[in-house]
Amino acid sequence: MTAFRQYYRGLFENDEYIIVSNFFNLISIFDDTFYSRNDYDLLNPSQRNYLIQKLTAQKHSQISGKQIQHNDLGHQLRFLSSSQLGTNSLDKLKESYSQVAMFITTPGQHFLFLVEKLYIEQNQDYLTEIRRLIRHQPVNLPQLKDVSVSESYYPTLQKIYTDLNNYQNEMISQFHKHKKPLS
Repeated sequence: MTAFRQYYRGLFENDEYIIVSNFFNLISIFDDTFYSRNDYDLLNPSQRNYLIQKLTAQKHSQISGKQIQHNDLGHQLRFLSSSQLGTNSLDKLKESYSQVAMFITTPGQHFLFLVEKLYIEQNQDYLTEIRRLIRHQPVNLPQLKDVSVSESYYPTLQKIYTDLNNYQNEMISQFHKHKKPLS
């Protein structure tokens, strides 16, 4: 894990709404298990404001609508711009992703990114990471499956879908039943 990613893991390790990937420069913000149509590709204002508030309290400044920077270390964090309706928001993340910034995503974008990496690299640690993500940030699995039908990683998603759905249902009943939504 890079020192860059490790810094943000430490910063948010006890936060109940934010999770930082173990393997990639991704930060995702959870809102609620009551999903809306665009949950997988758009952060709502409550999610954005929650993260901005947390970061500005830790020596970060918002330097544009889509970018936050650490005042001393220069770390850059970027919000993704929205994708076209009806398209897979993973495309926007893949197009923008680099090792020089942290990318702020929805749990659904984070999930799809990990599923595609699992498909490409066949690294089972990514499946563990997916389970860690949905333990902390449940995602709209049926919707993510639907938007992925024509994607190359779809067979991988189909293969793990039932297990993840069962696991997520268990996690929701154990940990998220009474969790207060951000919005």
